[in-house]
Amino acid sequence: MIGRRGPAQAKFTTKELRELGELEGVDVVVGEGETDLHAFDPTGESARLAGSDRHVRGNYTVISGWAERAAQGQARRLTVRFWLRPVEIHGPERVTGLTLERTRLDESGAFTPTGEYEALDAQMVLRSVGYQSVPLPGVPFDERSSTVPNAAGRVLGPDGQPLPGEYVAGWLKRGPTGVIGTNKSDAAQTVRSLLADLAGGPGPQDVQLPRAGLLRYPEPGPDADPAAEPGAAARLAELLAARGVRPVSYADWLNIETAEKDLAAALGRGTRVKLASRDDLHRAAGR
Repeated sequence: MIGRRGPAQAKFTTKELRELGELEGVDVVVGEGETDLHAFDPTGESARLAGSDRHVRGNYTVISGWAERAAQGQARRLTVRFWLRPVEIHGPERVTGLTLERTRLDESGAFTPTGEYEALDAQMVLRSVGYQSVPLPGVPFDERSSTVPNAAGRVLGPDGQPLPGEYVAGWLKRGPTGVIGTNKSDAAQTVRSLLADLAGGPGPQDVQLPRAGLLRYPEPGPDADPAAEPGAAARLAELLAARGVRPVSYADWLNIETAEKDLAAALGRGTRVKLASRDDLHRAAGR
């Protein structure tokens, strides 16, 4: 397993790493010297992350533990390498090996190939393409982390202050880490920030909100008829329809769930089989 950057940048979850190290009949070893947080990063950012970021610290504890323990002579071995990038696959018809180039971060923190190469025998190569967010026009973007700068989901402007009415969640908020459950809690944090901003300010005995009243919910006029006013859901549906957007409803999701269960039953593969394409999803949802 080859990573272009170091253990502090690896996008594992700590649970994944712990379970990987407990595979029965498998020794997990790490490339010599490749867990040194200073060897390939002169900026000190890797060491800072390992000391301040709970997720990175947990990952680094597991990976450095692999590096410190001796191989037990198991039947299989998984070798984890860092600070290397594949530059060439060898073999006229079938894979016979790889050429790898040593990488590092330069003094400005930019990813840099070094021109140092090594060969690795291989019979099969599996490529993990990864994920990287891209900038949106008019939205602040951190080119180094490929995320939108934010505080608890509130988008931050160039001066480090929250921008009114702008929020972010998911991988664009924190980078490509975690599982579905992580995204749920991440989104909940952003929604809490939004609701706090919408609240209009605390009462005399309430806890001070971070930016109370920034997005004060509009009060109905004195002559407004609540029965005649469309609800928020109806207004949102009208807005999306005007923009040519058809959202996936809960009923659509239930149809997709039923189709996946039916597919699993037809294939004899457990309780659910994921639909493989966007077209399949649309058909299942009745599009």
